[in-house]
Amino acid sequence: MPVLFEILEVGKSYDRPTLAHLWGINGFQALGRGVFTPKNTKFIVLFVTREKQQCLTQYNDFLKDDLLFWEGENRHGNDNRIAEASQDGYEIHLFYREKHHSDFTYYGRLILTHCKRYPEKPSEFVFKVVSLSSSVYEDKYSGISEVNKIAENQDADETAYKIAMTEVGLNSIDKEVITKSRGLGQRLFRGSLFKLWQGECAVTGTQNPDVLRASHIKPWKCSELNEKLDPFNGLLLVPNFDTLLDTGLISFEDSGQIIISKKLKEKDCNRLNVHRELHLRRVSEQSLPYLNFHRSNRFRP
Repeated sequence: MPVLFEILEVGKSYDRPTLAHLWGINGFQALGRGVFTPKNTKFIVLFVTREKQQCLTQYNDFLKDDLLFWEGENRHGNDNRIAEASQDGYEIHLFYREKHHSDFTYYGRLILTHCKRYPEKPSEFVFKVVSLSSSVYEDKYSGISEVNKIAENQDADETAYKIAMTEVGLNSIDKEVITKSRGLGQRLFRGSLFKLWQGECAVTGTQNPDVLRASHIKPWKCSELNEKLDPFNGLLLVPNFDTLLDTGLISFEDSGQIIISKKLKEKDCNRLNVHRELHLRRVSEQSLPYLNFHRSNRFRP
């Protein structure tokens, strides 16, 4: 029996023995790896566990809304296969579970939207889960020829952060979605910022995700495509600091020290708990050009 996904139900749970039986595979051990590529097919199957056994490599994999954040293997064995899946005609399908020793939930097809390749540590991939965003998928797929025209006029980003898109197939849809829709880009950006700042406000250390904002240092409208998604162009901030940064009433030195505009009166500083002893908890070298842009172009002295 060939490996088919039409016989599976999105949202339903499956264990590996059941899948091996449904697909006619002798021994479910063949499905034991995180990346499974059935022979003589154009499928790649990801088995993703967020909370892994302690004896296993603790890759940082998680599902947030309709985006899957996934780290490749230490030895990069499947990096090229995953990054080039669309242009090679492969479909990627997801089975996901929150904790080890539980059944996997089938989430359907994935579309790769973003990847960052590292030589010395696991590469980072972000996928859009089609089953969780079917309206976007259907709307875009109905206009695939127009989407391809748009994609053909846009150069692929060749920086360290590259959009893993091709000019054909479903990834053309995502290229347009990312460049034209701020919603998907912001979700990608927010997820990357949570990882970079370990879920804490860059200034106060607040950890409640419900109040944290993903703030661009160099604004979205001023940024190139790779800058829009670059987490080093961002700060995870509580709402008052997010608004102050966006309006140019505060900025930060390369050292991380806060700069407060004279237009922000002392009485309001006290009310907003803004004072000159505040500073960013750390500053990455990659963030320095963005901080310089903000001080030069956004800050109101």
